[in-house]
Amino acid sequence: MDQSATSEQWVPSHEACERLGIRPQTLYAYVSRGRLSRRIDRGRSFFDVRELDRLAARTRRSGRAGRLEVLIDTEITLLDRRGALSYRGVDVPEIATAWSFERTAEWLWSGIDAEPPLWAAPEPWLAVARAVGGERPGDRLRTAAAALAGLADRDDRAVAPVGRALVPALVEALPRLGRPATAPGVAAQLWPRLTKLPATPDRIRTLDAALVLLADHEMAVSTVAARVAASAWAAPIACVLAGLAAHSGALHGGVSSTVVDALRRGDDVHSWSGHVVYEGQDPRSVALLALLADTPATRAVARTPRPNIDMVLAAMVIDFRMIDGAGEAIFAIARVVGWLAHAAEEYERPFRFRPRARYVGPPPLRRPLP
Repeated sequence: MDQSATSEQWVPSHEACERLGIRPQTLYAYVSRGRLSRRIDRGRSFFDVRELDRLAARTRRSGRAGRLEVLIDTEITLLDRRGALSYRGVDVPEIATAWSFERTAEWLWSGIDAEPPLWAAPEPWLAVARAVGGERPGDRLRTAAAALAGLADRDDRAVAPVGRALVPALVEALPRLGRPATAPGVAAQLWPRLTKLPATPDRIRTLDAALVLLADHEMAVSTVAARVAASAWAAPIACVLAGLAAHSGALHGGVSSTVVDALRRGDDVHSWSGHVVYEGQDPRSVALLALLADTPATRAVARTPRPNIDMVLAAMVIDFRMIDGAGEAIFAIARVVGWLAHAAEEYERPFRFRPRARYVGPPPLRRPLP
């Protein structure tokens, strides 16, 4: 298409992504921030060519189109770009329906497969968690983590005891919508805080599997943030708070909510498929999609070439009539376990994150300003 196209010319989302050299998540983040306009016609999104060209020109001038890659040694998670994922040598899709979330967490933290101890938060922690506010689940989780950081021992770097108390406390920070759970476990306690639907055993097992699948994913941006905090020997909850801060971004934890909105509108979600780190299928998506019923939402996701975990999580949110932001909450609570595992590993290699900058600003002044 001619670069001099007028503002009346609009292109579909896949072409908009090609023009900017970005993924759909970034494209829709630009929309949510008001940097791009969008028209919807017959369930498809279209974008103004002129706006796209201006944004592309600014990106080229900024010189920030490259991607920084950091290699970090770890014994926690192996991510195979061909479509495999393992926690300390154990295949994740295989344990998703065989292990509980708690058992998976203990394995990630210690590498020991044993019956997990009871997970429970002290009453003062629960009281603090119940008192937090926030319009969306993610806001409540971040506020609760910040408040709970003041109650924990700041000098204690033993992550497992903190995790066993912190995760139940974060669940408590979400208002209860349905009947209180009678079954033990994080998934059972979390369910009535996400939806009013009854907590059947099959539904709890599906949510538990989602938590297992999302517990860690190698060096996601939020995990790197948690590790940077841990490298300075920040306390475990402070490391979790660093992870939650990065996770809150529209390009990370917020992606599933954007896909939920698209599915509810009936938009074509093909442009969302694929994952930046997998050349083949996202193994988490395959495992979770197999547990969901055949519904319009799951069919729309399954029709895409390579559905990613955000897309399947969005379908689950719709199928189970969960609240807005439920996908982000499930993702964040699951990933707390991974962030703590990475923090424990980083405590053994203190203060190794000290990158240098390449200055690209104006040259220093030769004399002071008058």
